[in-house]
Amino acid sequence: MLVFDKDMYKYDFYFVKDNKLWIRVPKNASTTIRATFDFNGWDSFNKSDIDFSKITKSFMICRNPFDRLVSCWFDRVGFVRRGGIFRIPTNPFLHNTSFEMFIKGVCTLTDEESDHHFRSQSWFVENVDCDYEVIKIEEINDNWDIITNVLGEKVNTFTIHKKKSKREEYQTYYNSELIELVEKRYNKDLKLFNYSY
Repeated sequence: MLVFDKDMYKYDFYFVKDNKLWIRVPKNASTTIRATFDFNGWDSFNKSDIDFSKITKSFMICRNPFDRLVSCWFDRVGFVRRGGIFRIPTNPFLHNTSFEMFIKGVCTLTDEESDHHFRSQSWFVENVDCDYEVIKIEEINDNWDIITNVLGEKVNTFTIHKKKSKREEYQTYYNSELIELVEKRYNKDLKLFNYSY
């Protein structure tokens, strides 16, 4: 078990308190969730160390893979705001890499090789042996009660974090070649979470 530490949070994905579980998927409103709720008393676990038989409530937030990749590129590569590059030992993306080159690079990597910001969302729920609610980020307002129920706080609205990207709709960034690459690389996500371009 790892004690929750806001500085280490970006590398943690499974948060447990009172037999409730939040499966955190990067680039899927996780900063908003963290800014809105109090995580004192929550513990961070490796997936393999969780006793899923004791989990009574759980949720994860998913996102259209096409939109998630645009957000990922915009926030981390295309417009340098935080100065960090992805943690990819075999294929680092430099600042100001074009969106086209970013997608072509990402789509050559397996989930094991990928930085968590663009790792398949399905990877985060593999071997999660308990029931969990899947909330689409596009429908987060309609499902806010599910989130507050799991996290144990009656918060009426969420806090929009300052890093939220201001950009065009994701469709404007793609051409037919890039669409095909993403459909192949993130096929499991598209099917599991019922998304399309």
